[in-house]
Amino acid sequence: MNTAYNLYGNLVTDSGIGSFSIIMPISYWIGALIYVFILLFMLFSKLTVIITDREINIRHLLFFKKSFAVSDVVTSKIVAYYFLGYGIRMSPKYGTVYNVKGNKGLAITLKKGKKILIGTQKPTALLLVMEQILD
Repeated sequence: MNTAYNLYGNLVTDSGIGSFSIIMPISYWIGALIYVFILLFMLFSKLTVIITDREINIRHLLFFKKSFAVSDVVTSKIVAYYFLGYGIRMSPKYGTVYNVKGNKGLAITLKKGKKILIGTQKPTALLLVMEQILD
């Protein structure tokens, strides 16, 4: 009985023998939950690109959805780039960057001069589809 009381005192009330306690301020728990959420979000992030003969659709989970007409595409090429961050980013070299992982992407220039970079894990397949549609 005495051992159980000391264990309870150590772990819960911080009044038993020793100084270990699982009771922490709420800010530690909130910080830990935010950290775990960010890790899980990055682990399961997915950028979906759907290319039809009319438009290119980019979707990232529930956070954003963007589409533009294939007829507006002037050029498209595969590029390797340095880390630009995750999500939607602005780059002086590539314009609007949509990326979740990796360092390869499809760089697109539109008729009005707007630049877009779509990060991909399958750069060759994406370029092949774009070439078939643009021809």
